[in-house]
Amino acid sequence: MDTLIACTQLSPKPSGKVFREWWLKINALVPGNMKRELNSVIISGAWMLWRHHNDYVFNGASPSVQLVLSKF
Repeated sequence: MDTLIACTQLSPKPSGKVFREWWLKINALVPGNMKRELNSVIISGAWMLWRHHNDYVFNGASPSVQLVLSKF
């Protein structure tokens, strides 16, 4: 499967409301030997978003998708 197609099929959709449901869905689609790597990427990404959120809320930082992506 082409990597770009795989990424677009696995990425969350704007209409998605529940992170856990999305995570379980894509975990079921990925072969067993890739689940560990996939889960590491998802957990790292969620952690970076959470840290940036806290920096925004508690420290007055400006929201920045670019900053989160560069740290990730």
